[in-house]
Amino acid sequence: MRNKNSLPLLAAALLAFGTLSGCAKQGYPSCAPIDRTPPKVLASTPASGTNNFASNQFVLQMDEYVTIKDADNNVLISPPLQKKPEYTVRGRNVIVRIQDLLENTTDLFQFKGAVVDFNEGNPLPSFEYVFSTGTVIDSMTLRGRVVDALTLKSPKETVSVLAYAEGTPDSAAALEQPRYFTRCDTSGHFAFNHIAAGRYWLLALVDGDRNMRLNKKKKKTFLDSAVTAMRMPRPKDTTAVDTTLADSAARYAYMKPDSIPSHSMRLSLLVSEAQRITGSKALSAGHFQIVTKQPLSNN
Repeated sequence: MRNKNSLPLLAAALLAFGTLSGCAKQGYPSCAPIDRTPPKVLASTPASGTNNFASNQFVLQMDEYVTIKDADNNVLISPPLQKKPEYTVRGRNVIVRIQDLLENTTDLFQFKGAVVDFNEGNPLPSFEYVFSTGTVIDSMTLRGRVVDALTLKSPKETVSVLAYAEGTPDSAAALEQPRYFTRCDTSGHFAFNHIAAGRYWLLALVDGDRNMRLNKKKKKTFLDSAVTAMRMPRPKDTTAVDTTLADSAARYAYMKPDSIPSHSMRLSLLVSEAQRITGSKALSAGHFQIVTKQPLSNN
């Protein structure tokens, strides 16, 4: 004969088992709070801001286990490299192997959502790693915003911004890679950091094929004249600079971020410009050369 007192105990045991089994799933249990904290970079090797960089790789040490998400599109490299780097994860380290570097050049890697934590996929906030293969890290910047020409709001598409040194031929935008490259954020703002001193032509375009080349089918905009790069801002307290974010900006006087000009650009599918003469010169007796904006035809 079953003891009547055992029935309440059995019911309680079944209830407890059901509660525990609901949290006994692989990964995070459903009853646990969702992790919304993005990963952080604890250190980098070699340290960001290194001069005379001679390694073929750098390593980012993270505070948790992470994975790589579409690095070819989510890591912006300026100046652009001919060969794509290789990205691997080992433990809590992100390893970036570089296959080609130019001499006496400052290289900037911008991580734009390429590193996410292993469990929830929280992305590493925008992070920059910079080094120089020469003795100096370039410390100039160009900043601005691209808006849609019709709505004057942030473009819905992803917009790339390309910078060419003043004096570069117009044809370079269609045939060559730019000197520097970046992308607008969701509000349309862009920033070229760690570029060399000088004046630059800026071109913004919806680069659907991601080849950094201009063609008539792409939405685009450009400034009417070249603009001068300005010094990057830096913290007032140089003794408290995070070494993983350090750069040569610590060597010059403090400049407020709002003192840097912001260049406004309006994106549209431009109509071909009317034909016009852009230059002329005498070649020899009886020979005269005329340069036109558009290719000439027999019509």
